[in-house]
Amino acid sequence: MSRFFWLLKGFFKQDRISLKFNLDDRAMKKAARFVKANIRSVRRMIYWGLLVHGKHVNEKQFFLRRASTLSLYLYGTLSALVKLRADKKNGRGVSRETTMLLYFMEEAGGARRTAKKLFPSRRETYCIPATASMIFGWANINA
Repeated sequence: MSRFFWLLKGFFKQDRISLKFNLDDRAMKKAARFVKANIRSVRRMIYWGLLVHGKHVNEKQFFLRRASTLSLYLYGTLSALVKLRADKKNGRGVSRETTMLLYFMEEAGGARRTAKKLFPSRRETYCIPATASMIFGWANINA
């Protein structure tokens, strides 16, 4: 029971995310907001996954794939933001990199919208037995 309250407390804990950027560019501000929102999404998704799936969370491959996809897009956006800031600080031109950051954020936003689900979609539920049948043979589907 104490684990449940620990997870519940962690889910509702206030976010203390501080990105120490001196952002004057509109695209970089948008990226910083996206990073903060993605951090909250990943944290909440992991807590909800632990609450719902419990000790069987390691068997939920589609949930884990979604969480890792969000984490990778978070890492990519944050690293691009840090590189842009360093380039701006050193006086390099960043217009091309800013365009790439905006493109990457659009792609990451689409992945974020599809990856925020906690339960598998219908297509994913069909995929599990189909994959098992290909690997283990048709006779062992229900075993």
